[in-house]
Amino acid sequence: MHHLEAALQDVPTTIAIDFGSGSTFFPIAVAREGGRIICFDNDPVVIGDLRAAARTLGTGSGSLEVRLNDARLPMDSASADFGYSISVLEHMDEPVALVSEIARVLKPGATFVLTMDLDVKGSSGVSMEHYEGLRARLETVFEWVRPDRVIHPLDMLTSANSPWPRPGERRIPGLLLREKSGSLRPIIGGPNPGVLTVYGCVLRRR
Repeated sequence: MHHLEAALQDVPTTIAIDFGSGSTFFPIAVAREGGRIICFDNDPVVIGDLRAAARTLGTGSGSLEVRLNDARLPMDSASADFGYSISVLEHMDEPVALVSEIARVLKPGATFVLTMDLDVKGSSGVSMEHYEGLRARLETVFEWVRPDRVIHPLDMLTSANSPWPRPGERRIPGLLLREKSGSLRPIIGGPNPGVLTVYGCVLRRR
């Protein structure tokens, strides 16, 4: 939110994108900061739920629009001033191509806040190798606003040492992804949820 507030000061009519918004309160909270928020998701159920939530809860001085996307984002090139994606890219079938699409719709110099869930043991699909491929593509179209911080493995907060229950444990169903066919596929959870941590960065469109 700090980086969005800074963008709003620079461009009062900020257009921000939320890639992989899901049906959560977060984009509504972002819209209430002002500006125009455009959410993208590939699940029609999410689209309907988020639109209904925005109508019911209101967006304050800002506005919120929800668009169904496929491999190409339904938005003009270089039209967004700000963007963010919270733990989404690593679960997509073609994340590298999606990085290019996100970069396409952002204006040069636009800020992009990104988080990725990583499995530090590599026992599930969200592996460190997956991260390395994403980062290599990110470096071609973005620059890091702040350098990475190196954290010793013993100091890293993961799903194994967190005070909160891990997805897949009793009473915690895990996280599911709705595929284009409409079926739900487990991302994390179940008998082998992996050991997850979160990588976050603030980027600037080249």
